[in-house]
Amino acid sequence: MTSMNPSGAPGRARIRVGNPPDISGAGVLIAPRKIVTCWHVIHPPNVGISDVTIDFPDDAGTSTLPAKVVSDMPIDAAEGGDMALLELPRPAPVAPARLARSRRSTDVRVFGYPGSLFTGVWARATVTGVVDEHTGWHQLDRKEGSVPIDRGFSGAAVFDEVQHVVGMVAAVAHWPGHTVAWMSPVERWERALPLATANGARPHQEPLDLTFAQKHALSMALADVPVMADPTSRRQVVFNLAPEVRGSVPSFSAAGVDLFGIVDAVIQFPDGFGDLYRVVAALAGVNSAAVARLRDLAISYGLLEDVQ
Repeated sequence: MTSMNPSGAPGRARIRVGNPPDISGAGVLIAPRKIVTCWHVIHPPNVGISDVTIDFPDDAGTSTLPAKVVSDMPIDAAEGGDMALLELPRPAPVAPARLARSRRSTDVRVFGYPGSLFTGVWARATVTGVVDEHTGWHQLDRKEGSVPIDRGFSGAAVFDEVQHVVGMVAAVAHWPGHTVAWMSPVERWERALPLATANGARPHQEPLDLTFAQKHALSMALADVPVMADPTSRRQVVFNLAPEVRGSVPSFSAAGVDLFGIVDAVIQFPDGFGDLYRVVAALAGVNSAAVARLRDLAISYGLLEDVQ
C-alpha cells in the first residue's frame, strides 16, 4: 500500500551501491516505478559495476527494492550529462514527487545523506539562477543557519515552498570558507531523459478554468468511487492531499456539495486535481472502473496527462 508521506515532501529515495551496499546519494521518485538520479550516484569512485538498491525515508516499513538502469548519461567533457533513470520491479510504497518548473530566487530545502548518514539531514538554500547554458544547472546558495549541501546530497530532490520538486542536486564545490551547490532543474530532465517524461514526470502547468457543468461532472464521477462515498474515508483522502491543497478544501455536511467543493478547491492549484486523483487511485485502486472513468473525464478536461 502506498504511504502518503507524513514529511509532506513526497518522492524522496535513498540509493545504495556496492558490496556490501552503502548509501551513495539520493534520487527522485517521479512515477510509481521510475527514479531520476545523478549518473555519478550509481557509479561512485572506486566501486565497480554493482547492484543498485533503493529505499524510501517516508516508508515506515523500510522496503528495499532493486533498481535497473534504463537510461543514463555519463558526465561529458563540459561537465554536462550526469543523469540516470532507474526502474523498480514494482511500484514504490510511497507517493511520487510533484514536479514543477524552477524559478529564480526560490527558497528551497533538500534532504541528503552526508557521510552516508542513514537518517539524513535537511538543508536550506535559495535558487539564484542559471550558471551555465550547457548544463542548465542552477546555483543553490546556502541559507544562514543551515547545514551545507555537500557530498551525499547528489541526486536529492530540491523542494520549493509548497513541496513541489524543482530539481535535483547535481554537484558541489569547496574553497576556503565556502561551499556552493548546483541543481539540475526538472525541465532539464525532459530534454536529457525522454523516458522520464514518457512515464508521467511532467512539470506542473497552470491551473485550468472549468465551467460549472464540468466541475459538477467531476464531482459526480468522484461520488461513484466508493472511497469518496463515505464521509470518513473522504476526509482521509483530503488529509492526504498536499498541505497547500488540503488547507483550501471547505467542509460541508451535504455529500454532493462537499465533493463539488473538493473539485473547486483542488483545480485552483497546478496539478491539484492530479494530486487528488493519485490519492484516490492509491486508496481505491487504479484498476477500479470508477477510478478509470474519473481519470478519462479528467484527461478530457486537460486536468491529467493520459500517462498518469
